[in-house]
Amino acid sequence: MVYKKKEFAKILARKHGYTFQDAETVLAEFCDTAEGILREGNGFALRGFGTFSVVRRGRRRSVCPRTRALIEIPEMAAPKFTPGKRLRRCVREGASKHAEKR
Repeated sequence: MVYKKKEFAKILARKHGYTFQDAETVLAEFCDTAEGILREGNGFALRGFGTFSVVRRGRRRSVCPRTRALIEIPEMAAPKFTPGKRLRRCVREGASKHAEKR
């Protein structure tokens, strides 16, 4: 299951005793701040959770699937997330427990 932002805010509020509006505000501020940092071409790390960064993708050629014409794809910046050690371990352990229940 993939939670949307409002569902995530509800879980955050319930778990930590915040109002839904406060949790939604905190989540929105986090997203805005993260977007601003990445927009500037910088990255940031949340220890144990992961690292958000920007990578440059070089210019390349590809084939348009509809017309089969050769097209140029320009150089661009793309966001990248690398999970931290604690998050990887948490997901791996949770996935194995979930598999055992089946």
